[in-house]
Amino acid sequence: MVCRHYAHRFFGGGHLVGLVSWVYWAGLYESKFEAYCAAAWIEGDKRVHGRRPPAEVQLYKTDRGKYGIRFR
Repeated sequence: MVCRHYAHRFFGGGHLVGLVSWVYWAGLYESKFEAYCAAAWIEGDKRVHGRRPPAEVQLYKTDRGKYGIRFR
């Protein structure tokens, strides 16, 4: 029940209303190019984000030198 209340409070009709947080993609990539290609795929694939594309997609570098993707 707590999760349902949380979702109802912050997601109104499938749109983010309150807290805007990052969604971190599960994979990490060895090169920036690989991460960039995956980010382009995320921006274009409706199965990942639904009907509305993400407002922001970023690449980030971990402390160990790998690259990841986050979006919101």
